Order: sequence, then structure tokens, then C-alpha cells
Amino acid sequence: MRTLLQSLQDQDRTYLRIVAELWGMDLPIGTRSEMSHSLTAYILDPSNLEDVLDALPSESTTCLSFILDHGGHVPYTDLSRRFGTIRDMGPAKREREKPWRNASSPTEALWYRSLIQRAFADSPTGPHEIAFIPQDLLAMIPKRNNLVDPLPIQPTEPPEEVLTSGFSFIDDSVTIMAALRVQPAPDSKEAGKRVHGLSEYLRLPAAGELNLQLLLDRGLLGIDPVTPFPDRLALFLENPSGVELGYLLQSWKDSTIWNDLSHVDGLLSSTDPWPNDAHQSRNSVLDLLRLLDDDAWWYLD
Repeated sequence: MRTLLQSLQDQDRTYLRIVAELWGMDLPIGTRSEMSHSLTAYILDPSNLEDVLDALPSESTTCLSFILDHGGHVPYTDLSRRFGTIRDMGPAKREREKPWRNASSPTEALWYRSLIQRAFADSPTGPHEIAFIPQDLLAMIPKRNNLVDPLPIQPTEPPEEVLTSGFSFIDDSVTIMAALRVQPAPDSKEAGKRVHGLSEYLRLPAAGELNLQLLLDRGLLGIDPVTPFPDRLALFLENPSGVELGYLLQSWKDSTIWNDLSHVDGLLSSTDPWPNDAHQSRNSVLDLLRLLDDDAWWYLD
């Protein structure tokens, strides 16, 4: 991965002055190379770095933690989908609009502080753009637990009895697909009604609608009509239950259609459709949950 100096040397003077302003540095006038060296030395000073990290908005801190969790670099499309994009502006437009003073996203706030940079990297599917923390800067930034305050809640005592769901969700997936194979539904709305009618046969009836959506997202069901693809259904049945459960879990994490907030009892929206980004809302909660100890017990409330 590239260093901070290498990254800054590729940037224009306007960007270098913006970074200096956000770091509280009086950047000396000189060549672009001289300005890059001065700015790099200032940023890599531990006390200056600590001050900037402490002053980051909480959303930008979460964004930075996400990149740290993934080894210091992530596909830019993944980062922008979760935390927002960096607006494309040339030097002149940046001078006019001064976007760094009102960043449009956590991603943009980090970029204008040069805590992250963008570059193209090779992958098995060809070149793709990544967002990364410069190599020397990455070595100095503390891990997430030092960046983000822990959630202000305490664990509870382990319960006397533990009930595990096992593969109940997969069992219900098979029931739903069997029903839709015997009697295909003309559309997803009618398929939802069919699943509701299967409640007494499902192990997790409250999750029936979610199960149907994940089967659609996973490509196991056609949409016109809603019925299983025979070859994909066969592969589903051949795979171990744990493997398929993992696939469905990933489909839930990646889904942009299923909106968890709209299924919370007592939570209402004044607009239809709901105004939140379903994928970003879900993964923001998951980022918070990662701060909890996996080995402790927590009240759901």
C-alpha cells in the first residue's frame, strides 16, 4: 500500500492547502513536492494525529474504524454505499464551494483530512477502486476500541436455560420453496400472502416475510412467477444447512430491499416508502454491535 507522502505528491496544491487547513497547519509556500514533505511530517507527528482523531465527528470515526477492521483498505464502492461518496471536484470548483468545510459524508470528511486516499488495485475480476489508509499512517492509528467509546451498557448474568435456533430458518426456507413450487405465486405480494398462510407450518413464523425476501435476493426464486428454480433448489438442498444459512445471512447483510426498521413493532414512518437507507441503517447497527463482547450476555432491550 502507498505511503502518505506518495499519496500527497499525486494531489494538486489546492488539496494540500485544504488538508493543511483542517490539520491546523500553516503550510509553507514551495513546490508541490516540498509542500507534500512538510505536510507529511506534520500529519505523522503523533501529537498532531491524536488531536485530529479526537476531533473527528462520530460518523467519520465509525467510517475509519470500518476501514481499520478490514486491514486498512476496502473497495470504494463498499465504503461509499455504507458511508457516502466523495464529491468529484476540480481545484477551481473546490476553491469556490469549499466542500471541506461542510463535508457531505463521513468518507469525504476523512478524505479531506488525508486520513484515507483512493487508488486502483488489481483483483481476480480486474482492476477496481479502493479506499485506503496510507501505509505509514495506518501503523500509527490505534485500533477501533481506542477510537470509539464503548456502548454505555453493562452485560448481564448468563441465563439458566439457553435456546438455540439451530437451522430452523433453513427448515422454513424449504417449506416456503416447497409451497411455492406446488403453487407458484404471480408476484411477490401474493407470495407474501402465501407465506403468511403457512405460519402454522413454520418454525419461525415471525420471520416468514424476511425468509421469502432473502430467498428472492439469493436468486433461489423467480419473480414472474414466484417459484423456485429447479436447478438452484437442488443445489440448495445438497448444500449443508450451515453453508446455506451463511449465504442467507450474507444476503440479509447486503440487502437494499429488506428494511429492518420498518418491521420494528411500534416504530412508524410518516412517509412511504421509508426515508432511511435500509443497507446503511442495518450496517450502522452492526458496527455498534461489534463493540460488544461476544462472550457476554446482553439484554435485548
